[in-house]
Amino acid sequence: MDTASLLILNNCIHWPFSLWTQYSECQDCPLLYRVTVNPLKNASIILNTNYHVNLEARNVSESNETLFTLLSYSFADQAKYQIKLNCTYDDVEVKINTLENGRNNLWPIVAAIFIYASIVIGWKFWFSRFISSQPKDELKGTKKRISSLDAFRG
Repeated sequence: MDTASLLILNNCIHWPFSLWTQYSECQDCPLLYRVTVNPLKNASIILNTNYHVNLEARNVSESNETLFTLLSYSFADQAKYQIKLNCTYDDVEVKINTLENGRNNLWPIVAAIFIYASIVIGWKFWFSRFISSQPKDELKGTKKRISSLDAFRG
């Protein structure tokens, strides 16, 4: 729960890269190493979805040169994502794709409101039928009794 799966594909044939992450709620915290992906290989990691994630890919073979930085990406709960790195000699192209959408956390709230509203409407409908089905004589007798009690009070 509260996690997303991230599949990292390295389509670069020239160098491996490492992926570093940090949650945006952590102010001035260093990035944390997650995984190294070798050329033409892939890897997967699990990310917490409670906070936005800062991602950074670094070239492993050349003094940790930063290939790309992605700030404050929001991942959906229980979703699956793919980051694909395509490299040329002078440029790095990064694509983030959603493989599977996450679940919608609003549906349980909508269902609870619907159930509660149904109970309230059903109760009012049943109560109005119960009151209207009582004989009118019983209701008049109740009023007489109340007025007779007022006579004895003083």
